[in-house]
Amino acid sequence: MTRKGPKSGGRTVPAIHARGLAHHNLKGIDLDLPLHRVIVVTGPSGAGKSTLAFDTLYAEAQRRYVETFSPYARQFLERLPRPEAAELSNLPPAVAIGQANPVRSARSTVGTLSEATYPARLLFHRAAVLHCPGCGRPVADEGPGDVWRAVAEAAARGGRGAVVLTAEVAAGAAAELARLGYHRELIGGEVRELGDGPGPRQVVVDRFPLEAARQERVLDSAEQAFALGGGRMRLRLPDAPPRAFSRGRHCARCDRSFPAPLP
Repeated sequence: MTRKGPKSGGRTVPAIHARGLAHHNLKGIDLDLPLHRVIVVTGPSGAGKSTLAFDTLYAEAQRRYVETFSPYARQFLERLPRPEAAELSNLPPAVAIGQANPVRSARSTVGTLSEATYPARLLFHRAAVLHCPGCGRPVADEGPGDVWRAVAEAAARGGRGAVVLTAEVAAGAAAELARLGYHRELIGGEVRELGDGPGPRQVVVDRFPLEAARQERVLDSAEQAFALGGGRMRLRLPDAPPRAFSRGRHCARCDRSFPAPLP
């Protein structure tokens, strides 16, 4: 006999049909359980959850599976008793994983018991994206290409004004910077002659009009800024706050570095 299953969105869903379930503490239960769905069996202790899942549905599916083998092969397979039911139809092959407590150490976890910890570590090492816990932004290895993209996007929006690339250098290096050809610094958004006061200096590596930006120049100047700033630099675009860039696993916004992950 063919019986239709429950409907979902106007369509009939294939289902397991159970009628007159009376195994153990089940008392004449009728159920239609849709296939290919996640079904949770819940209830108080003694309600018949295990009887339904293990002693009825799994037992009957396993019994029918075993019957497909030859009589000789059946003697080596587990034989489960037939559950008490008026009808159990449309049962697929079944696998049952019973509850157990194999914990041998208080430090055991689901990962260690299932041996999934190491594969999970490899997955995170290869596929995870580091985010700074301070600001929540992704931490990526940035370079001159990222600086050029920021400049090109600003130019495409029709912005006009000065673009300034700077590198932060410790105090007391004015003479050495002058020898290298750096004579200006950025203070409060204004370009001034490089001084030698206390505190780090935002040394101007290059300055040019946004509308005259050229990729080769931006890439070369950004490379110099990264080298001068120890892998860090800042870009100031017209009508925008300074944007920090960092090479390596470093959050430029929070000035926080992160070690390389180990699987």
